Amino acid sequence: MTVSRFLTVFVACALLVGLGGFAVSQISAPPSKDADRESLASFQGEGALDGKVFLSKMGPTGQPADVEDNLVFGKGLFVSSECQTRCDYPARPYFTRSKDGAVHFVSETKCPYKDAKILWRGVVRGDRVSGEATWTLKRWYWTIERTFWFEGELIDNKAILAQNIPVAIE
Repeated sequence: MTVSRFLTVFVACALLVGLGGFAVSQISAPPSKDADRESLASFQGEGALDGKVFLSKMGPTGQPADVEDNLVFGKGLFVSSECQTRCDYPARPYFTRSKDGAVHFVSETKCPYKDAKILWRGVVRGDRVSGEATWTLKRWYWTIERTFWFEGELIDNKAILAQNIPVAIE
């Protein structure tokens, strides 16, 4: 894997955090590890986007896409399956607000073993999602920040099960 591709995935996994102006989705605890995983219907929750999965592509701002990803919403949580698989970024709460017929969302995912995060900001219009993710890695002597764009479309939950795509909301 090239360094650029790794950074794209790593950075894209730290972008969305609830900032001012966003109404908190009702957040519930994620299902236990013993939860029934036969159907994504079990991930239907109270969040405005819960139960939705978007097949997306992502790339560094100003450059073409170089990563495919699944953006998963369930039980008031958001996760990028690619970021979780490659970098252990866990599912985190997401926040929404409806405006002009679209659902705007924000979530921040944090790396469990280093001071890195991804702030996700996106908009869902119908069956399409688009937005940007900003990855930040802080060290005591420097900070790296990279921004990535993403866009995708809603996919049928059954397609995820058929492809054995990791469903990261556990």
